[in-house]
Amino acid sequence: MNKIPMTADGYNRLQEELKRLKTVDRPAIIRAIAEARDHGDLAENAEYHSARDRQSFIEAGWLKSKTRSRGRRSSTSQAVGLGDQVRGEVNSRR
Repeated sequence: MNKIPMTADGYNRLQEELKRLKTVDRPAIIRAIAEARDHGDLAENAEYHSARDRQSFIEAGWLKSKTRSRGRRSSTSQAVGLGDQVRGEVNSRR
């Protein structure tokens, strides 16, 4: 998997998007599909097909965001790169 450099702010926004997709958008589309399914014949049910298309779009967005989130690059080496979190100590003379 390729690592994707990103800032902490970008990572936080990505996590918020994942949370919204999982807790708001997915349940809403599930309800829309169930409601459209109740209208009868699925072969000619435009509402059902539209809801399924929206579900595909949401799932693709969720998968893309999830993949980007997992691909976040972190480093334990001595080199520092974009998006790396660095902790350091200041040596002082007494």
